[in-house]
Amino acid sequence: MELLKTDNSLSIDAERKIIAFKEAMEAIQEQEKEFRNQLLQEMKKRGITGYKDENITISLVLEGESEKFDTKAFKKKFPAMHKKFVKITPIKEHVRLSIKKGVTSDNMITEVTPEVEQIKVVTNGEIEAF
Repeated sequence: MELLKTDNSLSIDAERKIIAFKEAMEAIQEQEKEFRNQLLQEMKKRGITGYKDENITISLVLEGESEKFDTKAFKKKFPAMHKKFVKITPIKEHVRLSIKKGVTSDNMITEVTPEVEQIKVVTNGEIEAF
């Protein structure tokens, strides 16, 4: 399958595959959500708060509240203090895919007008600069 055409735009087959993967993932996530809810209800009904074997551990987490630290507000109010405690973590090279809301593999537009952003690439395939 051709991923990119000669003008560097994404092929329709590649777009279709990306959208189909996203749809499949959403369907599986919905099935998992339903399964987890069924398991939750069954565990509560039987009074089970935890399960563990060689393969899996399941813990019943009841409804409640949790405390979260508001990093954004702290950074705004105490920028110098925030800077002292910022931890830099590396990000692996990857491709971020975003499908526009409501687009499915059945209703996607096949005649597209692509906008391609490019950077200079050195001969060995490494990125030279953004």
